[in-house]
Amino acid sequence: MSSPGSRMLGAVLLLFLTACGSAGRGPRVVESTREEALKATRAQDWNQAAVRWYALFQRDPEQDIEACRESAFAFLQIKDAQLANRVVDEGLRFHPESADLLELKGRALASQGFHRAAADSFERALDVDPGRIAPALELGDARMRLGLEGAAARAYERAIAAGASGPDVWAKLAKARKNSGNIRGALDAWQLAFEGGTGQTDDLLLGAQACVDPMLKVRSAEDLQLGIRWLETILDREPNHVLAHFQLGVLCEAMAQDDRAVEAYRRAVELDPGLLIALRNLAVLYHELENREGVREMVERSLAIEQDPERRRALSDLLEMPESQGENK
Repeated sequence: MSSPGSRMLGAVLLLFLTACGSAGRGPRVVESTREEALKATRAQDWNQAAVRWYALFQRDPEQDIEACRESAFAFLQIKDAQLANRVVDEGLRFHPESADLLELKGRALASQGFHRAAADSFERALDVDPGRIAPALELGDARMRLGLEGAAARAYERAIAAGASGPDVWAKLAKARKNSGNIRGALDAWQLAFEGGTGQTDDLLLGAQACVDPMLKVRSAEDLQLGIRWLETILDREPNHVLAHFQLGVLCEAMAQDDRAVEAYRRAVELDPGLLIALRNLAVLYHELENREGVREMVERSLAIEQDPERRRALSDLLEMPESQGENK
């Protein structure tokens, strides 16, 4: 005998079917064969797949876990996470240790913004089947959204140990490690993410910034050269990427490549004349190079924008360079 919850879901589904059939095309009743359900799934006709699989599940909810799983999956494909969640809950009453259903429940909850509950469901799926890749990755995603970056990194590491690979996976791990303070581990992951010149622009920029992160306990020339190479990858694709030029200036300055740093900073402020941090860095670098004209130009441009009193005083102090240091280099 069906439960009240099952009857309610069946009523909701019948309304759904009626709406599907209002144009004279969709089914008008919840009758289905397994062949019809499989055909809908293979054709990625998710509306039909959802209702046909659910019709099969209703016939034998205690045994037909496949129909429950496929119905819930199809509802997720049509962005109806609430119905997917309700179908899964019905299936979990009879199959509480199904890793498939627990994983689908996690996805349904995550789609509705319930990330803590989703994480719990993904963890339960992994308790049942520790070698699963997808719930480990999704557990990492849920933990990232909850601000639990260290725990997210462990979930991504678990997925990688189970066989997950590819630039996106390593980039996820890199961001989780960086946000949890493990900068060295983040650089190692980014290096794997960017092998062969791959990598999204935002990830390449984050990786390059990490090369000069104050939390990086030991910074090497190899780290800086790595960051420069990542920025060059961005600039090969997007020659006018302002932040890539600016960050290139930062890394070149750290490498004592002063002429290249000046060139990169100047290109950044050519592209964005209001990029105050680049103007300030140039003013300081020109001061160190004893380029009085360069200092004056950048200080004046900075003071036209800078509002902070302390930084304004620090910029003005750069103009007090002794005359003996005034010759350009």
